Amino acid sequence: MSKFITEMLDAINQDPSSIVKYKDSSALKVLFQYAFDPKNKFLLPEGTPPYKEDSAPLGMSPANFIMEMRRLYIFGREDLGKVRRESLFITLLEGLHPTEAKVLIAIKDQDLPRLYSNITAKLVYDNGFIDYVPMETTVPKQEVPPIPVVVQEVVVVQESVVVQETQPQLMEVESEQPSVEQSMPVQEVVAPKLTPVKSGPKSSRKNSK
Repeated sequence: MSKFITEMLDAINQDPSSIVKYKDSSALKVLFQYAFDPKNKFLLPEGTPPYKEDSAPLGMSPANFIMEMRRLYIFGREDLGKVRRESLFITLLEGLHPTEAKVLIAIKDQDLPRLYSNITAKLVYDNGFIDYVPMETTVPKQEVPPIPVVVQEVVVVQESVVVQETQPQLMEVESEQPSVEQSMPVQEVVAPKLTPVKSGPKSSRKNSK
């Protein structure tokens, strides 16, 4: 069995099926719990903090990852102050070999596949290292066909307002001037008197026989 955590991770990354050889490794189980389970995420800022890398060769550093594994829980303690947690984390980084320090930073950010692309949450879950069910296991990714966009032409019909003009009613105003018939005086028509014509003497017409 490999001695250093980086050697085990390298072997699994090269051949993911070889992970079954490390099922009894408590160090890997703890590492994967911190690396993939959201409830175990460190309470530390994202990214690489400023620290001085150890220059000793692998195996000659003041500490190694497996030895310091038992101290990882302190980075999830809420009772520690922010500055105190960050200070302890930097001290631990500076005591590890640079390759192990990079693994610890990836674990802090829960971004281990950035260093080992074949070591995924699904892989460690399927092999019993974590209890957390990754989303890629429960909900497989499916390609969703694009939804066609139907453009409907909206025709706006503006109702014409018909204004009915009402002619003002002309009020019949009775003229104060009298009508022609009323203005003309009524004249009494008097019939002319007829003068009798006197006839001359009657001439006797005698027929001579």
